[in-house]
Amino acid sequence: MSKRQKITDRDRRIGKILAILRQIEAQPQDWSKGADAWKACVAAKHKVAKGSIYRWIDKYGKKGIAGLEHHKANCDQPKVWTFEALNWWVGLCLIPQKRELSLQVLYEELIHEAQRRSWKIGGWSSARWWLQRRAKLLMGILP
Repeated sequence: MSKRQKITDRDRRIGKILAILRQIEAQPQDWSKGADAWKACVAAKHKVAKGSIYRWIDKYGKKGIAGLEHHKANCDQPKVWTFEALNWWVGLCLIPQKRELSLQVLYEELIHEAQRRSWKIGGWSSARWWLQRRAKLLMGILP
């Protein structure tokens, strides 16, 4: 099978979504129940959730076909933080002079420091989670 003929599961998924979106756009003119009811009808026909259709419409509107591709949110991010990086992150956020800065700015500082020191760090959501957990431990809120 040539490169051009090979169809992956991802391609099939995107093809199915595009077919659903085309069907949504082709709402019959004599349909009197409204656009939401039409989307619900198409969702039931294809056995997908109506919320998925709204998400696909939004993603397709923002990024086109590329927006419909599924990617893990934490792709290429290490699952385990280096102990030193974690302590540095929490310490950085607790410095009184740094509290005026947003956590996003501080996280960018962490990224630069981690690259400089070859630390493994997680993504933004992981950083917020660790900060919340460690800050509570330091303040004695958790056992």
